[in-house]
Amino acid sequence: MLVTKTITADTTLQNKINWIKNNPNICMLPFGVHSVETSADNKIQSKCCCSLDSGLFSVIPQDPFAEIKHSVKNNTPHPACHACYNSEKQNGSSERFLSLMNTSNIVINNFLKEQQTNHIDYRIKFSNLCNLACRSCSPASSSKYTQVFNFPIQSFLGADASENADNWSTIISNIENYLSKFPILTLSLLGGETLIQPGVFKLLQWIDRRNLHSRLNLHITSNFTKVDNSWLEIFEKFNRIHISASIDSTNANFNYVRWPANFNKVEQNLFKILHKVKPGQFSLNIQPLWNLNNIFYINDLLDWSHKLIQTAEQDWTSQQKKFGIKLSNVNMTTPLWMTTQNLPVVYRNDLKILLEQALIHPIFDTDQHRGVIQWITGIIDFCNSTQTLNKPLSDRRLVTETCDKNIVKLTDFDFYLKETASYDVTTKNSMPTGNAKLFNILTNKHKQLYLNYVQSKI
Repeated sequence: MLVTKTITADTTLQNKINWIKNNPNICMLPFGVHSVETSADNKIQSKCCCSLDSGLFSVIPQDPFAEIKHSVKNNTPHPACHACYNSEKQNGSSERFLSLMNTSNIVINNFLKEQQTNHIDYRIKFSNLCNLACRSCSPASSSKYTQVFNFPIQSFLGADASENADNWSTIISNIENYLSKFPILTLSLLGGETLIQPGVFKLLQWIDRRNLHSRLNLHITSNFTKVDNSWLEIFEKFNRIHISASIDSTNANFNYVRWPANFNKVEQNLFKILHKVKPGQFSLNIQPLWNLNNIFYINDLLDWSHKLIQTAEQDWTSQQKKFGIKLSNVNMTTPLWMTTQNLPVVYRNDLKILLEQALIHPIFDTDQHRGVIQWITGIIDFCNSTQTLNKPLSDRRLVTETCDKNIVKLTDFDFYLKETASYDVTTKNSMPTGNAKLFNILTNKHKQLYLNYVQSKI
């Protein structure tokens, strides 16, 4: 059975970080999260986190995560969780790590005692329908990405889960089952882009007909490019709404990363919601996905986020706190060649200087963004090392080129430049403009390599 020391309620931030590091097999996600999406056989597939390797555990119908729960309770590693193990070894953070950092010590201790959670976060991804083709995305999460880069269209990704009678029945049955066990259920709606999913509207109409708003905490992840009055009317009906905004940079770099979005429009849509919600009803999570395309702009995002928080505290006259705003990054593990850990040693000191500036940013004067602090600290440690990626690129990424009749294997970073050039030409963007802070420190060799790739694509 699970045996480990609990965390004292008033422990310091560093002590909590050390506790999580010293207990690498403790994870609450398989106990408190149930995520569903359509698999290749057009049936509902269950996961407990984004990092889980679903091919490495056996699904038990009555409890899809029973096998992983057993490993957690016995304080032993499970092979399906290798992405988190590898990530923590490399940069000190992971989806598991961030989830524990964002969970109160009291809740963690109760879990250790009871070996279960008293709450479920039911996450639903209806399809990959999306209006953006972000650089850090993939065909599995964006229909736009699939179309722009001519990937083979896999029908199960684009088919809305609510259109399949069996899948729809499974989704609403799970909700009814969880509501019979828990007084409040967190319902997390994912994309693609959540606010354009037909299945999301269908589910919210189902909730409305059954008047379940008071028993649901609504959690929506959105890129904030599409916000209209119909959404604002829906939000008003729920007692509690949490929105994760996929905003991971500002201005030109944001537009470069999240093509073809416009940062000014996204900012306008965000404020449209902030001015509409009722006191105490709403919480906002600014959720960046840092990688080689935007990590050199981290301080720009911190400046913007800090200003947003200050505005929220000062501009509304209500005596009651209207909403909470938090910064909490997503831990990126794939594709490996785009992760921050793929930065060559020659550029790491430049990044280290920016990250050290980030750590003393006034946004961190409170510890509510503690997960971000830990991630930054882990990347600084990585920058101080000569460590490289934990595992080789997948077969699809093991690229070779013919140069003067010699076969040349690309390095991981060379491949990043190659893929960046391809994306830039397709979207009519430019790394020297959109990701200038990285491009400007590149060696002449790497700059020329990027420009050669661009020329070859034109």
